[in-house]
Amino acid sequence: MDNIVKILDLIKDYLHKNCNNLDYTIIKAVNNRKHGKYFSFDEHICGMFYALISGGAKWNVIMKNKKYIDKTFFFFNKDKLLNQLETNRQYFFEHFFKNKCGIRFLERSLNYLYYNIKIFERIKKDYGDIENYIHEKTPYQILDDLYKGKYKLKGMRQALISEYLRNVGIDFSKPDTHILRILGKNCLNYLDNDNPVNALKLIENFSNITKYSQTEIDFLLWHFCADKYGEICTKTNPKCNICPIRIYCKKQKNELLKPPKLPKIVKKLQKPKVSYYNATALKKNRNSAIENAYRMTISVLQKGQVYSRKQIETLVNFKYHNITSILPSDYCYNRVNKDIIDDFERRLHIFEYVGRNKYKYIGENFPYNGHIEYLDVCVGKWENGDILYLDKGMLKN
Repeated sequence: MDNIVKILDLIKDYLHKNCNNLDYTIIKAVNNRKHGKYFSFDEHICGMFYALISGGAKWNVIMKNKKYIDKTFFFFNKDKLLNQLETNRQYFFEHFFKNKCGIRFLERSLNYLYYNIKIFERIKKDYGDIENYIHEKTPYQILDDLYKGKYKLKGMRQALISEYLRNVGIDFSKPDTHILRILGKNCLNYLDNDNPVNALKLIENFSNITKYSQTEIDFLLWHFCADKYGEICTKTNPKCNICPIRIYCKKQKNELLKPPKLPKIVKKLQKPKVSYYNATALKKNRNSAIENAYRMTISVLQKGQVYSRKQIETLVNFKYHNITSILPSDYCYNRVNKDIIDDFERRLHIFEYVGRNKYKYIGENFPYNGHIEYLDVCVGKWENGDILYLDKGMLKN
């Protein structure tokens, strides 16, 4: 857990710079309870309902239509809602039939909503008020009660019940698929399995050793993964090439350690009958010769594959003999040195430096985003394939 503070800080910085639609609803709810807010019975119904319909739905679509949903459900007034559910459910279908409001399986959701409101009424009867129940129990006890205990809710597993608790201001996390994935053994490697309770306890431990609350940690991790928000650590097509925490990711470390199948690539190459580059050409325009050698050789490289310096040199020299000092770092988007600083903008950029003597081939004219470093010091920045700035003075001094 030594790196968790750095990881959370990097994610927070990335989201604030690149995501302008962050949903602060749960942060506000937790802060409100922290400052003494009393959540009414209707607000508990509202929190439970939005947790219920979030399962399998796109949250950005739900939030886009939240005002319409609130109005249609009578702002979750218990008496009006129960009366409508008991007498005329067709009302809800008429309102949502032509409107894509993010509510999937409406009939089933209405059945679950009605049943769960009745469960809330039982809790109120047993404790005098649902808030009394919230204050008397720990979040884990409430989770057990609502998931498989005395007050079991329908249509809501541990992740959705956890979301309901956050919606009514309880500092807790939601162990959904995004959280389990990014903390799991294929990413940050903090979790050995997909047990939601283990994820809850892990985030609680994170909160105890960092400046972040459980809700804030969940907020950062979820937005970092979710579609239409951060969209970095997604289930399909994750954006590992621009991920700010990739150095802590097990998947990325495995990619670096995974040796490319060099023999198969070599078989595709044919030795030239006559070497194109001779000593005279190299002396006249050595840099251009090496660059052309790279251009002719990279056609056999695989995009996204990581190669070692030795492998790259072997590939270039296999086809073009007598070429020396073919440093792959001279052809990186994110590395610069004193010898190439003057014409860095005009040089061939095809690699991303990912570690000592490790280079990822991403191709020429790639819409690269990231910093340009000299001896691990940032001296410039790319933005969508264009150099935003480059401080040449730092290298010349």
